[in-house]
Amino acid sequence: MAATVVDRVVQLSWQCQYDGVKTIIVRRSSDSLRNYTDIGNVRNTTKGIQTFTDERPLHGRAYYKLTIVFVSGLKWGSNHCGITTDDVAMPTLAPVAAAPGASWGSDRPQVYISSPMPDMDDASFIIPIHIRPNPTTGHIDMRLPDDHGAHVYSVAFFNAKKQMVFDIPAIKARVSILDKRNFQRKGQYRFILRRDGVIFETGYVIVDL
Repeated sequence: MAATVVDRVVQLSWQCQYDGVKTIIVRRSSDSLRNYTDIGNVRNTTKGIQTFTDERPLHGRAYYKLTIVFVSGLKWGSNHCGITTDDVAMPTLAPVAAAPGASWGSDRPQVYISSPMPDMDDASFIIPIHIRPNPTTGHIDMRLPDDHGAHVYSVAFFNAKKQMVFDIPAIKARVSILDKRNFQRKGQYRFILRRDGVIFETGYVIVDL
């Protein structure tokens, strides 16, 4: 489960891996351990990526988790994720030049941005497609496009101070898992995924060790 602040609302996203779900309840708390209250239900209960928008988030630190009710009557509670909802400033995306020989015409790679930058008034929230936390394990799932063998993909992660935590210069496998312990401390990290040296996707992941 991941949380991002966009235009003073909280965008939640996760991947449901189960069939036979009757309803999904989104819950919120200010202390992460107790005092959770229901703030809404998810309309789409089909297997796959799901989202929820908290349009009236708490001021300060807030925590979210899910209660999944199956058709059989079984209830399952997810792990929680936390986010600070006041005065959150997203770092500015530095411009990156095209790789030698790259075309900026119709063949220009599409850049997926999961949070709007301060200089992008018309940016909209898009869930990261290729890199996102696993809602069950908390590790980072990396799933490259089918054409990964024809390109060189690399990824770098940055902390809130815009300092690089670590980078992977070449991702070999199409599907791989990045152990969350590589981050050494919990928090929100920004990632930049590049294809052939050009930004392909950028976004944020929440790490809870």
